[in-house]
Amino acid sequence: MRIISYCLVSVLLLTACVMSDTTSFVDPDYSDGGYQITKTVVKIDGATLKEVLSAETALVEKFSSLGVDAIKYTDLIPPTRDYSEKEAAKIIKDTGADSLFITMVGEKSEIESFVPPTYHAGTTTSYISGYGNFATVNTYTSPGYTTGGYTTSEPIMATKSLLIDLSNGNTVWQADGTSSGESFHSYVDLLISSGKSAITDLHTKGLIQTVDLIETPDPKI
Repeated sequence: MRIISYCLVSVLLLTACVMSDTTSFVDPDYSDGGYQITKTVVKIDGATLKEVLSAETALVEKFSSLGVDAIKYTDLIPPTRDYSEKEAAKIIKDTGADSLFITMVGEKSEIESFVPPTYHAGTTTSYISGYGNFATVNTYTSPGYTTGGYTTSEPIMATKSLLIDLSNGNTVWQADGTSSGESFHSYVDLLISSGKSAITDLHTKGLIQTVDLIETPDPKI
């Protein structure tokens, strides 16, 4: 089981994280380390169009960072077209991909938390002024204020991810994931976090070959 946090930095320089918990299983026929993917198609199921497009882009970038050639499913099978399963399978096979990575969105929910009100008293400041034998004390108290007294809703999303061997249609690996965030996070944030956590798990399980990414040096001027 892996717990990974992906952080977003706001314009106020405050850091808040989406937490993702992934539990996975590798099929015994693929657990000997002899199977590693090099090219995959990334598909999102059970999500809104916005979630699909955003998550596919982010997960393709994640695979690419690990040296895997990845293709968005919607680039092959646009949502505006009605292909049969046989036609879709042929289109995917013709890409030369060795696998299909699927993340399916499950239950979405929110946890509500009440932030109790807290009163903050004002600050009192005294000033002393005098002339001769006379002194005057002036006191100023800033107004108090109250914080809290409101309810927040933190989103939670459950996902299931699969890795399919396109040479025979077998399920190589599967994972259950749960992601949670702060009240300002969207379900898109949670889906991307869960998908990235799943891909990291694939790498940890040895299903993605470890590569040393070589940075191209800047050209000399």
